[in-house]
Amino acid sequence: MTTNGSDVLELPAPRGSTDPADLVAEVAALKAELLDRDRRLHTAMESLRHKAAEVSNLGHRVRALTGELNILRCSETVLRNEVHLLRRQSVRLLTDAPTVRFRPVTLQAPGLPG
Repeated sequence: MTTNGSDVLELPAPRGSTDPADLVAEVAALKAELLDRDRRLHTAMESLRHKAAEVSNLGHRVRALTGELNILRCSETVLRNEVHLLRRQSVRLLTDAPTVRFRPVTLQAPGLPG
């Protein structure tokens, strides 16, 4: 029994025996082969379902991580902007501060007339 690449299952031609016992044995062998193929197909389908669930879970995880990455990128941008603003404010405070000039003061020694 073979498949021709499509969904059609090609069964072997009868062997030409007309003996009912031979026909019953041939039908039993075909039935056993079909049941074996059916079991293998169900096993393969279950494996595919399991793999599809794993891929789906990975897809959800990738989307979650992508969202977290986007949040981190936005946070980084906000922090960079705040650092630049603080730097400009610091420079402005240093450059705009009034200059304090001190006059020298001469102190008289105690007991000497001024």
